[in-house]
Amino acid sequence: MTKKFNKKYFILFIVFFSFASLKAQHDSDSLKNILLIWNLEDNFTKNNIQLEDSSAETFHNSSDEEKWSILTSNLGNFGSANISDIFIKRDDDFNRDFLFSSPYFIFLKNSGNVNYYNTRRPYTAVMHTTSTKIRNLQTINFTHTQNINPNFNVAANFDFLTSKGQTDFQETKVNTSVITLNYNKNRYFLHASFVFNKINNENSGGFIDSLGSDTKFPPPNMTEANISLNNQEISATQQYRFGQYKNISYRDTIMKVLEPKISLSHNLVLYKKYRLYSDTEIPRSETTSGSGLYNNFFYNEEFTSDSISLTGISNKIKLGSEQVFEEKNKFGFSIILEADLKEYYNFKDYIILENSNVFFENNVTAKIFSEKFLNSETFFFVKYYYTGFRKNDFRTKFDLIKVFKVLKSPVLFNINFEYTNYKPDYFKQNYYSNHFFWENELEKIKEYEGLISFKSEKYKTQASFNTSAIYNYTFLEPAKGFLQYDSIIFILTANLKKDFSLNKFKISNNIYWQKSSNENKIPLPQLALLHSTSIKFQYKDALLTYLGYEVYFSSKYKVLNFNSAIGQFYSEGINSPVIGNYPFVGVFMNLKIKKNVLLSFKFQHINSGLLNVKYPVQINHYPVYGRLFKFSIRWTFKN
Repeated sequence: MTKKFNKKYFILFIVFFSFASLKAQHDSDSLKNILLIWNLEDNFTKNNIQLEDSSAETFHNSSDEEKWSILTSNLGNFGSANISDIFIKRDDDFNRDFLFSSPYFIFLKNSGNVNYYNTRRPYTAVMHTTSTKIRNLQTINFTHTQNINPNFNVAANFDFLTSKGQTDFQETKVNTSVITLNYNKNRYFLHASFVFNKINNENSGGFIDSLGSDTKFPPPNMTEANISLNNQEISATQQYRFGQYKNISYRDTIMKVLEPKISLSHNLVLYKKYRLYSDTEIPRSETTSGSGLYNNFFYNEEFTSDSISLTGISNKIKLGSEQVFEEKNKFGFSIILEADLKEYYNFKDYIILENSNVFFENNVTAKIFSEKFLNSETFFFVKYYYTGFRKNDFRTKFDLIKVFKVLKSPVLFNINFEYTNYKPDYFKQNYYSNHFFWENELEKIKEYEGLISFKSEKYKTQASFNTSAIYNYTFLEPAKGFLQYDSIIFILTANLKKDFSLNKFKISNNIYWQKSSNENKIPLPQLALLHSTSIKFQYKDALLTYLGYEVYFSSKYKVLNFNSAIGQFYSEGINSPVIGNYPFVGVFMNLKIKKNVLLSFKFQHINSGLLNVKYPVQINHYPVYGRLFKFSIRWTFKN
């Protein structure tokens, strides 16, 4: 009783203190001119990012899953393994080197997606989310950055998520810590980052008959299974720019400004990715009560402790064009040479010490781009591995962006072609554990992808059509390991986003249509949509309010399964139950106080239990969460 009392009054205190401190806070919108944010997509290319402080309209959808895709499937709890039901949103196999990170990749930070900053004032942002005590969802996101001097910035970010879940043995814990620094003076630029990711999740193994309509949850299949995932990374990128200094006049002062032509960069990354799966399942027999989830116990029948890891060092050197060269020659370029030393480890090392699992890989990446070719922005990319485990893997891509005038309004047109030829993940071919092992010689996967899209800011409309063709698609059959489908699977995806505004009302629609030529291997909902309607209220300059509702919906499709020990999703093909044709309805109220405090009150899945489906699932035998209340607050401080 005391804990409930304290939590309620803590929330009231936060809200009251937010109003009381309005005059002491700065307007976060003013930060747009003094706070710069970017990341390095490939450890080299700078990608500017917009500040998110002002997004009160969509603040209720601030979790990683909600930002990633309008339709995701997980194990019934926040922070659990998940997969997007929109095919084009799924993890990119070509750029992934550790199979077991894939179900959690949206939570994981790395040197390519961490943020770097430059600010004239210290900046701090804190966000907290909580839910009802039964599920006990708690998240904390803390960011602080400041410049030591005009050229040197340091930043720290801590992201924590824990959720008990609605059923037994379903607790999740996700922790991410990031420290970055960047230094920029004259010709020299330095980016450095330390990233630590840790995920500790209980896994129930699912619940028997969860597709039924029982009023109570049955007991979980397992009560001692745990998944631990650790990803650590240290990265440093240095750049030196070649060019001439130019004198310019600014407020009666002569300043020297560098006009760079060419740059030379180097990136060094040290990383370790580790997964541990443990359980105390025992074989089922006439005298034991094992769950029967495992058919094999190869090394131990009393407990399982399977560890998998990848340790590596990556060295990259880049030669690239800079602004003056590109303006003069009407095109730009970059060439990247990369050398990777990788060591894979799994259970076989205990048995066969001669196991060959160390690879030295080299690849080259070339990019050419122009804003004048065909009177449009064009981009050509190729990446090729010429030694190591991935020898002869490559990807090539062509991108064209052009602006047309339609009804005197600019419309952005984009066309993209991509071809990828690559070897399946190392662990898809070599895996050894207490319950499963395989040694497979898999053929290379060939993927063809084409995209056409249109976007109009004036008419708030975006449309795209994507086609994918996959040859030698790799899929999991737990009893046999990863196998390949020796024919082509076609996947068509169309997407339409359209917003309507009328006075204070706003209606947003995001619709996907998908078609898989083989629904037994790649089951997808043919229709998926997100619809939301909100009304906006403004009280002077002190309080902005959004009230609204949203509906997530998908048509029927075959449900996926999840294997805890292997840590992967898979389809049972023709034997898979059918799910979908079910809406998830939520209501929300978002508040923005003096542009530096955001509050959200959200009820998710308010229709739970009302449509003769007691416990709908997204993954077979894992019921989704029921009716849920979430409260979120984000507060920014500028000194």
